[in-house]
Amino acid sequence: MNKTRNFLTALIVLLLLGVFGCVNDPDGGNGVGSGSGSSGGEVSLTPVQPTPTPTPSTPIDLSPFLKWEWIKDSNDGTEFTYKFKTNGSISVTHCCGLEFEDSYSYFVQQGNVLVTYGTEMDSDKLEVNTFTIAPDGLSFTLNNGTKYKKGEAVCSDSALVLSNPLLGTWKGSDGKTYVFGSDASLKINSDNYGYLVKDKYLAIRDVKSGNSQQYIFTQKENTLSLSSTSSGRKITLAP
Repeated sequence: MNKTRNFLTALIVLLLLGVFGCVNDPDGGNGVGSGSGSSGGEVSLTPVQPTPTPTPSTPIDLSPFLKWEWIKDSNDGTEFTYKFKTNGSISVTHCCGLEFEDSYSYFVQQGNVLVTYGTEMDSDKLEVNTFTIAPDGLSFTLNNGTKYKKGEAVCSDSALVLSNPLLGTWKGSDGKTYVFGSDASLKINSDNYGYLVKDKYLAIRDVKSGNSQQYIFTQKENTLSLSSTSSGRKITLAP
């Protein structure tokens, strides 16, 4: 009887030691959160790396574009030299040496879109082209394949400063607000455009859609009247 009691006591003590040993042993490999062992309850946590913020592309530096003569490549050997001026005009010197002031008006949009209105020799027309400046800065090429090579320096300024009757803030008869900037920017309500002026001609281009609109404008006292060249629709602008 005593032997049986002693055997049961010893068995209980061994069971208790085994239970507490499993719970308190930090290196036993059987506790929750253990970094080793073959238990099916092992949990592995992988740190989540934050998504990197995209780096904005470096805008094309247009200051060299404005400071130099640009000589147009021609297959027939004729040479036309373009001078992009800070007043928003382009003068063209023909192969005969004659220079024609204000042959074009222009603005640059979105870093690589060149919008021009004018002509070398024929009737004025609106053209929209993308361009690529060579890595060495010695030439630029339009998307239609026309290439221009850098010539002599012509000025030291590198920013557009326009002067025209449209500058300022206007209220339109269409209920919109028009803000014409001296940097060739135009804001119609909250929408952004670029614009150019040549004599009484106005062209605007929507930054978002790329759509262009053309107008003839007239000024009478303190109001401006814009007439669409395509639809004839008229908008009156007042301060």
